[in-house]
Amino acid sequence: MLRGVIISNILCVVPSTCLAQWDVPLVEPTNRSQPVKFETANVFSFCQQDESIAYVPANNHASVHQFVPTGASSPKPIEFSGDVELLSCSPDGKTLAALVENEVHFASRASRESKPVVVPISSELEAPSEFKWSADSRVLFAIRSDSPASVTRIVLDQSEPEQDISIGNRIYTCFPNSTGELFVAFTSEEVEIWRNGENENKVVNGHSRISSGSPDGRFVAFNADDKLQIWTLDPLGKGATVEADDAKWIHFSADGRQLLISEVDDKARCYAVSDDGQLSLNQEYKSSGLCWLSDDGTLGACSSSSKTSRLMRVFNCEAKAEIEIPIMAKSGGNGGFDPDISAQQIQISKNGVWGLVEWPAGRLELFDVRSQLSIWGCRVPELAHVWLVANGDRLFTMDKFGSLQFHDTIKGRVRRHAVNVVSDPQVQERLRDTAFRFQWLPNGKHCVVWCGPTLRDFVVIETATQKIVGRVRDSEDTKGNVRAWRPSDDGSVVCVVKDEIELLRTGFQSQELRQANNFGRFHMTVKPFRAKELTHGIYDTKSGQKLRTLRWKYVVDDSFLNWAHISPDGELCALVARRSDGDGMGVEVRSTQTGEQVYAISLGDSRVKRADFTRDQKGMWIVTQYEFMRLGFKNKTLTPFLTDSETHTEPVEHDPKCPTPLPDSKWQTTRFASFAESDTGWIATGHARGFVNIWSVQDQKRYAYLRCGTESVEALAFSPDGKYLMSWCADRNQLQVTDVSSILPAAPPKPMGGQDVDFDF
Repeated sequence: MLRGVIISNILCVVPSTCLAQWDVPLVEPTNRSQPVKFETANVFSFCQQDESIAYVPANNHASVHQFVPTGASSPKPIEFSGDVELLSCSPDGKTLAALVENEVHFASRASRESKPVVVPISSELEAPSEFKWSADSRVLFAIRSDSPASVTRIVLDQSEPEQDISIGNRIYTCFPNSTGELFVAFTSEEVEIWRNGENENKVVNGHSRISSGSPDGRFVAFNADDKLQIWTLDPLGKGATVEADDAKWIHFSADGRQLLISEVDDKARCYAVSDDGQLSLNQEYKSSGLCWLSDDGTLGACSSSSKTSRLMRVFNCEAKAEIEIPIMAKSGGNGGFDPDISAQQIQISKNGVWGLVEWPAGRLELFDVRSQLSIWGCRVPELAHVWLVANGDRLFTMDKFGSLQFHDTIKGRVRRHAVNVVSDPQVQERLRDTAFRFQWLPNGKHCVVWCGPTLRDFVVIETATQKIVGRVRDSEDTKGNVRAWRPSDDGSVVCVVKDEIELLRTGFQSQELRQANNFGRFHMTVKPFRAKELTHGIYDTKSGQKLRTLRWKYVVDDSFLNWAHISPDGELCALVARRSDGDGMGVEVRSTQTGEQVYAISLGDSRVKRADFTRDQKGMWIVTQYEFMRLGFKNKTLTPFLTDSETHTEPVEHDPKCPTPLPDSKWQTTRFASFAESDTGWIATGHARGFVNIWSVQDQKRYAYLRCGTESVEALAFSPDGKYLMSWCADRNQLQVTDVSSILPAAPPKPMGGQDVDFDF
């Protein structure tokens, strides 16, 4: 498999030094379905024609098994007289060639008929290390690449005797023509050509570092002296010579009529190839060396970079069109991209819908090209080969130990959609100064989004269709910044608190909930502007009527964290702020109905960053930069929920009858940027490097991982039924709606016993 390198990074910033590269996973699996595994003898061949794989099982080296990923029944095993040491599938997909005890056997994949062809191998040379077929599947070349190299030519129907071809130096790459009458070998010293039974040596002096042959056997392309040369093989002749500044990747389409060249830190160029080997430039795109080309030559992909992200560019080779997919963010530690975390290769599905990125340590990530979002991932330790098949619905992987794994990427695939809240879809500016915030309507079908001080829009989104069904902009004439806001139950009105109260009509009204259901049911609070004492007003969200004023006694009026929180049922209001004696932080809870104090609790810590009521309304989630804790009101206990330390070090084993949590990692709780709790028992935490973890409230283990972007996840919110998660990442102009029911168990696991940590009050 081809490999390449781009410079990219997803380091999570920690309190002191950056984590070691090998401690920072780039992607975690979001599916709990286990791949189908076959232990092999590390002898296999991928058949491009039907995207199947043939392999020799580990427990029987004399048989060849085949696996077809498209759902068709796999052929029965093919039995041989001895151990199979080398295997190759013909281009037409009809024949398997197997090396068995210094003999080459040809077997029909359909009839399992096997007829041996004896290949004389000199005792002074090692056994063949590679098979190469002619494009017409008529001739096979058995290649021994070590110096001195040797090649044996074998005709499939045995109409011609076997013929040995002598090569003086080590073979790096080699290409037969379409009929097998000509053979080109790029060696360590020169390019050697065998034709009509004779060798033509020293055609090109010096070893060409990069070369490629067209699958149809008509062309060979290679770079030499910063120039790209094209040779025609039917007949042999010299074609075009073009400038190529250190070309690193050369790819032909299946019919040889399209050629993609990628130059280091420069450009990817798409050429049309004429029958005589001449080139005409079709399109040109920015690239950083790593590239890919579809079989039909219409679709290409390459790696590139922007000021903030590493990109996968998917482009059209015939017309100017491309999509940029951010796959990695700039490092926060050194201001650039860390070379130790780099994509190894890129693949695109045949239909152009899915893009696969291979990261170090065997981590694979699947992207939706249309929405530019990460949708699936897995990790294969010691990964050696990967094939994306069945239009991206299946994945073959092979590790260094011969374990073949078949992954169903549909199972556990994250169903996610992007919603563009910007009026002009062409706007490309980053919205880092825009603070998106979400509040779901009780019907669970719509979400109201505040687009922050830059856009100033409130939009109502229908999650099933990802469409904006209502929009209103807050008035610039009303003085002051937006201090708090809340929509009415039916979504028709947004009550906004600035220096004054403003009621905004969205142009949308839910049919499930009417206006009468809302009065006094949900409230919001805010500290009045320049108030002499610390108070908060309680307002009705439909009429804007002020219902009550809460006066706080436990905290001082100059607290930096003085925004109050309303419980889900609207009965309680809590304030997290500095204690009145100036020692640490405190939480005061009051009734919204009577204004009386219900709880007053000291936290003993001044690092509180975020806080909100738990869904059971018996406590609050207290978030610092590196900790996530639960505060119990009744017994005044602060229980650590997530910290930077690993809390579960025992190995995670898969039980098909129970949901399996993801394994722990050192980075998974680092730098909380946002969080949300669902009514169904899940906690989502957004982090500084663009990822979201989803935890069970009951057993405190992680059950899903999401990539939402490449920078900080600034806002999260669950729908009332827990099916959808809305998120906003700082590097995107779009909101994301994720169907988390596709990756989470049907219900959270049963609770596990635990102990609370008592604080001395």
